[in-house]
Amino acid sequence: MLSKRPNQKFRYFSGLSGKEREGVSSWLTEKTGALPIQQPTLVDYLNPSQIKALACTLPSLDGSIPIPDSRHFGIEKGSLLAPGHLLVFCNPSVPERDLDSDATTPFFPPPPPFVRRMWASGKFTFQKSLRLGNDIRAERKVTKIDPKRLDSKNPMIIVEQTIATKPEEEDSGGDWLQDAHTIETRSHVYMPLSNERRVRAGE
Repeated sequence: MLSKRPNQKFRYFSGLSGKEREGVSSWLTEKTGALPIQQPTLVDYLNPSQIKALACTLPSLDGSIPIPDSRHFGIEKGSLLAPGHLLVFCNPSVPERDLDSDATTPFFPPPPPFVRRMWASGKFTFQKSLRLGNDIRAERKVTKIDPKRLDSKNPMIIVEQTIATKPEEEDSGGDWLQDAHTIETRSHVYMPLSNERRVRAGE
């Protein structure tokens, strides 16, 4: 990470070198031609106890907002999983030594100098309800790679991942989106990191 400096408002980058441009171009040609790109499938168990634990921490982690006892009612095997709660399941388990330098899980990085990853956007489509007690399978694929302003001083590459989640017992073995109960898209933006000034668009 860059150290903070007084009055420093921008990160710094001067543009891709010829060698970097060649490496990025080859990577884009290879990867975009292979879309969608399969990522490791994740499986999990929708454990009611985990959702009860989640209910104890929401809406505040520090306990400053009382949680009504009624929050725990209905949290049992067979009850519906609330929208958004799926995010605590089907997450990669990565040893600390294998985390990226920013302590996040490695995911489909472009070549250098695009080493700075940021969350860009996300979207859920809820097609069917998931129920506590189900074993679920999350099929993940990189479905879009979108380079932006590679010839400028502010280049970036946006990588979109699509995740289709369904109960394992309903996995048809056919099209990966078939019978998906929940479809999620996650977009990350990758940017360079260096010690030269990054300018605003139009400068």
